[in-house]
Amino acid sequence: MPEIVETSRLALRAVTAAAPDGTRLLDDVSFTAERGQLVSIVGPTGAGKTSLARVLTGAMPIASGVRRLEGNVAFVPQHDTLHMGLPLHRALEYCAALRLTDSDERVARVTAVMAELGLERHADTLVRDLSVGQRKRATVAAQLLGDPDVIVIDEPTAGLDPGYERVVRDMLRGLADAGRIVVTVTHSVATLQASDRVLFLAAGGSVAFFGTPKEAAKYFGLKDPADVFLALDTAPEHSWQAKFRGSAQFQRYLAGAVEPAASTPRPRSGGRGFVGAGVVHARERGPIGERIGRTDGAELRGSTNTALAHAAERSATSQSRRHPRDERLMVRWQGSANLRA
Repeated sequence: MPEIVETSRLALRAVTAAAPDGTRLLDDVSFTAERGQLVSIVGPTGAGKTSLARVLTGAMPIASGVRRLEGNVAFVPQHDTLHMGLPLHRALEYCAALRLTDSDERVARVTAVMAELGLERHADTLVRDLSVGQRKRATVAAQLLGDPDVIVIDEPTAGLDPGYERVVRDMLRGLADAGRIVVTVTHSVATLQASDRVLFLAAGGSVAFFGTPKEAAKYFGLKDPADVFLALDTAPEHSWQAKFRGSAQFQRYLAGAVEPAASTPRPRSGGRGFVGAGVVHARERGPIGERIGRTDGAELRGSTNTALAHAAERSATSQSRRHPRDERLMVRWQGSANLRA
C-alpha cells in the first residue's frame, strides 16, 4: 500500500459553499495555514464563520474551488462534549477507547494529553465540577487523543470571563507551538493578538482580509476591533472583497494558495489518526458532484457523497487491520454524520 504522507498543510482557494436552499454561505474564500500556526477566523454574525469551520472539517461540501487538508483533522465544538458524571481521566479513557485498542497505550495517551493541557491534578475530578475554563480544556483534550495535525475550534472563549479567556488563549498558542495547525472561530481580541494569521470575513461570506494581526490593524485603520466588526457588517460585501484582492497582503499570502509547499511531517506521539473527521488526505474540486478523495495514494471519483464515503471507508479499513473494532466505531460516530452533509 502506498505510504500516506502527512505534510500538515491546509489551503483553500476560491471556495464557495451554499445551503440546501441555494443561499450562498461562502463566497470565493481563500487562505492557507502551515504547521505551527494559530489562525483566527473572525467576522460579524452571519458572515459564514461556522460554515467555514464545517468546510475545513469535511462536514460541508464545497460548490466550487479547491480544498486541501493534509494530515489528521479534529473539530472541537463550542459546547462541552464529555460525560459530566465521570471523573475526567475516566471520561477521556472512554474517548481514547474509540481510537486505541491497547489499554496501556490508552492510559499513556490520556496521561500525556492531560499533562499538555495542565489537567493532571484534575484527573479524579468529576467533569461537572471542573471550572468553565477547565471544561473547555477537557473538551479539547478529548480531540487531542487522536493526535491530530489540524484542530478546528469553534468559539473557544465564548462565555468566559477575561481571566479564563487568557488561559484558553495561552492553550491555543501552546497547541500551535507544539507543531499543529490550530484554526479557531473567535470574537476574542486577546486571541486575535496571539494569532499568527487572522482571516476577516465580511457579510455574505467573502474575505475582507487575511494576514497578521499587526497588518490587520494598519489595513483597517481602526483602533477598536469592535469598529471593524461593525464596518464589515454594514459596508457592501463586495467592496471589501475587491479592496483585499488589490492589497499587498493578498499577493503575499494568497497568490499561490494551493501550490505545493515543502513541509516536514510533524512527529507523531503515538495516537492514531482522527479517521472519522471526513477527510484524512483530500483534494476536492468543484463543481458539485465531482470530488477527488485521497486516503492511501489512490484517487476516487464520483458523486460528492459517494466518493468521500468510499474514501473514508478505505481509510477506516486500512486502520481497522490494527484496530478492528474501535476505528470502525469512530467512523460510525463521527464520519457518517459528516459524509451525509
